Amino acid sequence: MRLPALPCPPNWPSWTGQVAGASTWPAFVPIDRWQTEAALPEIVARQRSEAEAGALVRTGAGKTILDAIRAEVAAYRAEKTARLVELDAAASAQLRRLRLTLYGVGGVALLASMVSTLVSARRISGSFGRFTAAAQRLTDSESGVRVETRGPTEIQTLSGAFNHMSGGMELAQGLARTHADTLAARSLEEGARILECALPELLPGTRGTLLQHNASRNLLLPLAVWGGETGAATPPDGCWALRRGEAVTPGGDRLAPACLGGPGGTYTCVPLFSHGETLGNMRLRPGIEGAELPADLLALLPGIVRQVSLALAGLRLQDRLVQQTIRDPLTGLFNRRLEDELDAQTAHATASGQPLSLIADGLLDHFKRLNDTFGHDAGDAALVRLSDLLRDLAPPAATRPAPAARNFRCCCPVTIWRRPPPWPNACAPRWQAGP
Repeated sequence: MRLPALPCPPNWPSWTGQVAGASTWPAFVPIDRWQTEAALPEIVARQRSEAEAGALVRTGAGKTILDAIRAEVAAYRAEKTARLVELDAAASAQLRRLRLTLYGVGGVALLASMVSTLVSARRISGSFGRFTAAAQRLTDSESGVRVETRGPTEIQTLSGAFNHMSGGMELAQGLARTHADTLAARSLEEGARILECALPELLPGTRGTLLQHNASRNLLLPLAVWGGETGAATPPDGCWALRRGEAVTPGGDRLAPACLGGPGGTYTCVPLFSHGETLGNMRLRPGIEGAELPADLLALLPGIVRQVSLALAGLRLQDRLVQQTIRDPLTGLFNRRLEDELDAQTAHATASGQPLSLIADGLLDHFKRLNDTFGHDAGDAALVRLSDLLRDLAPPAATRPAPAARNFRCCCPVTIWRRPPPWPNACAPRWQAGP
């Protein structure tokens, strides 16, 4: 007999609406069946009598449904467990693959790092090998030693510093040779010839002029030229370097006009100073028209000019001392040191086979009476006047006459006098005419 459908108690859960995920729960249909066929009939029977409810329970209908639910739950659990095992196996395999990939990538990266380190070490070793060879060449006093500025930034910086050091050493050696040669020079002219040979090496790629003040300090006279430059005397007041006492380089930012000593703004002028005295200036420009002086050369230029100034000052001082030693301060003629010049001229004439003349004339009679009567000032004036006349009459190659008491002697190389020299006859009318 089919039991009538009874309403659920008010507090009885609705399996179809309150069970979370009931639509996906695999035992939903058996549970619904257990609710309909076992649970509700037993509740209704228990309301009527315990015996009827017990008889209903002994039929085992509810147990059968519950066993089916347990079976489905077990099957569901087994399925999900198998799925989890499968997923775990897949995850383990993926993890192994990731580990292998990481090991492979790490190994490749390590190998690449080792190869890169070896290559870099070899390049650095080669660079230091070049530095070692270049340093050995510098030790052997070889000039023009340079290393290539290639490789990493640090090696390029080191190469630039080495090349700068090598250039500085070459400059120092050149200045030392120039200083030694100028110290050995016997005159300012010899020193000028030395500087003409040294300046092109000290200032490569340039041409210019080395100028010095004349005795009146109203002109700058060319002392040495190099690089095909044509030197010319210029007034010192037109040089802005001498006015300002510092180097003046060409450029569009200068407000002052160009120096009067050269084309507008194309020269770099550097004044020459030594012991507080202005000696002259150095005027130079690039050897190629339109080019600019290199920055490293401009950086070395003050040191070069300083050494040239010292050499020039030494030569001027030496020349001044020599002139004071061998010349009479009153007349400007040779003094008794003419004997040294006579020895040198005699040795030269003997070596070259050229004739040599020595002339001694007593042109000034009664010189003591002149001094006693008119005083020493008058005697000095007479000596100066006669010295000027003899200086003008002496042959071009002759040593200037030297006063010795009342006699004047003159050494004339390559001069053969076939008759007495015309000095007395030539001096008389000029002496009478006066200055």
